[in-house]
Amino acid sequence: MKKNLLKCTFCLLLAITLIVLPSFANDQTMKNQMAMKSQYSTTRFTNIVLFQNSFEISDHGKASVSAYLTARNVDKVKVSTKLQQYKNGSWQTIKSWTQTSSGTYAGLSGTYYVTKGYQYRIVSTGKVYLNQSLVEQTTYTSNPIFY
Repeated sequence: MKKNLLKCTFCLLLAITLIVLPSFANDQTMKNQMAMKSQYSTTRFTNIVLFQNSFEISDHGKASVSAYLTARNVDKVKVSTKLQQYKNGSWQTIKSWTQTSSGTYAGLSGTYYVTKGYQYRIVSTGKVYLNQSLVEQTTYTSNPIFY
């Protein structure tokens, strides 16, 4: 009799555990997904596949900049990057690069020596065209680097 009571109790606890845990996990997953949606913004593109940027300043003041854009279902791609310096309370463009290519890919890279004692950043824009009409664009602004 005690063995049957022990088996029934065990089965009952197992059944309760199997019912309660999945609903808790689903509730927690839902809360995590909602929290992530409020913290992160995801941009979905139709034609732009990848827009990759890089910016660094060496110990000697050499700013290295690159921007690459890959797209699909377009016939022209344009990438432009501005190197900006924070001076007198505003961001001022001190050097810019532009690359336009027919097809689905454009990339640029460049270097420029900057002056010590300022913050620098890049602002890059990627545009894609189909039949001479702009169909999509995006902009990237880097975090400032103090040199």
